[in-house]
Amino acid sequence: MSRLSPPNFSEEYSFHLEHFFYPQIESFRKYIEFVQKHFKNEIAQIDSDVIHTKGKVKAGVIPAKYEDDVLWTHLEDYNLIGSFNGLLINSLAIHLYSMMEVELNGFCNYWAEFSNEKYRVKDLRGQNEIDKVKMYLKKSMGIKEAFKSNEWTFIENYRQVRNKLVHQAGSLSKKEFSEFKKMDVVKNGLVKVGQYRDDEFWVALNGSDYIIQATSNICDILQMLADEAEANRLNSK
Repeated sequence: MSRLSPPNFSEEYSFHLEHFFYPQIESFRKYIEFVQKHFKNEIAQIDSDVIHTKGKVKAGVIPAKYEDDVLWTHLEDYNLIGSFNGLLINSLAIHLYSMMEVELNGFCNYWAEFSNEKYRVKDLRGQNEIDKVKMYLKKSMGIKEAFKSNEWTFIENYRQVRNKLVHQAGSLSKKEFSEFKKMDVVKNGLVKVGQYRDDEFWVALNGSDYIIQATSNICDILQMLADEAEANRLNSK
């Protein structure tokens, strides 16, 4: 970068995304796709085993009275894969959220260094990291439009879902259940909510599609923030 051509924050940060964060996200997505493909293959194998076992029962190789006992092992395999898949998806979603928090903090620090700001996100008070980042973005960069976007709404919903998974193992109060049902991620089926009993409710991710959607929204919102911050900087001159 030449001294005769001052840096452009949006271009400089876009370079950072392209060479550092985007490759991480892409590797994350490929890993998810690989694991989900493996689970699908396992399920297909169990389906094949069930068909084969039922064929033996029909042919009389296995007495009909033992059919349920033999098929039970396949049911256990189904349940094991389903449980493990759910745990893995939750873990990946929690990890991705942490990656996002780190990148949002890094984005703010990147701006602070670029514009010689003395304070950082860590100097602000807030209930959670996303709230502090939002305060910083508003105060230091004049960000407004990005917070009106569907991508930012997704990020805020993501925080709520992640917190319930981490701190309450997916359990919800009746009030929280009512609030979660209004979320777009629930309405479009990416997140599921349900009821155990009259006073016990739950939230869960509905497969890997949620994580894939999250990676897309995270990348988009970071670019939107960089572009809006740069536009505000230029307009303030």
